[in-house]
Amino acid sequence: MKITYTDADYSGDAQELRLIVGGINALLQPSDIINLDTQDLRALFGESGSVVAAVGHAASGVDAARIAVDKLRAETDISGATAAAIQFAVAEDFPFDELDSAAAVVLSAVSADATILFAATHGDAPSDETFATVIVRV
Repeated sequence: MKITYTDADYSGDAQELRLIVGGINALLQPSDIINLDTQDLRALFGESGSVVAAVGHAASGVDAARIAVDKLRAETDISGATAAAIQFAVAEDFPFDELDSAAAVVLSAVSADATILFAATHGDAPSDETFATVIVRV
């Protein structure tokens, strides 16, 4: 099978990395919902430990968060994670209370003592698309 540069560029791992980098970038972008800054991330991830990240994409925030958490669990045990950053990219008409439910999916997967940072952005995405970027320090 012939694989072109474009095909290789959008392979599963490359696409996942692209989504993670986009999610980290969105964490730091000014938002009219909730945003973070580099100092927040340095405070959270500046301590020793491994950092893992994943992105979930689904119609609902809860499902997107579950997908991201499942990807993280496939890599490592995150139940003892001491820090987490959660970023949701949602449509403008996304119900704000669903963000709370989606964040709860991540909170239940990490240590009860974990420090959590939360951000949400919206743009011109269709209302049936939600991205959840979850970054944890284990």
